[in-house]
Amino acid sequence: MEQHLRPRLPRTLLIQGGRDILQTAGYTRDFAARLAQAGVRHELVEIPYADHQFDLVWGGFGSQIARHVVRDFLNAG
Repeated sequence: MEQHLRPRLPRTLLIQGGRDILQTAGYTRDFAARLAQAGVRHELVEIPYADHQFDLVWGGFGSQIARHVVRDFLNAG
């Protein structure tokens, strides 16, 4: 996968549930580190205690945080 990571890629937003058992936070942290190594601008947000599909419930805690983070990321350009 590293051969596909390069500095001129678009900014990348990673949002991860801290208690995701299907895609553990460690994998996403490792990927964020590889993005950093490749010089890709990125942001990693780990939502504490959130499981996989934390944003399934629109008004839930995780989805509220995710919407805020996505809005700020997109507005930052």
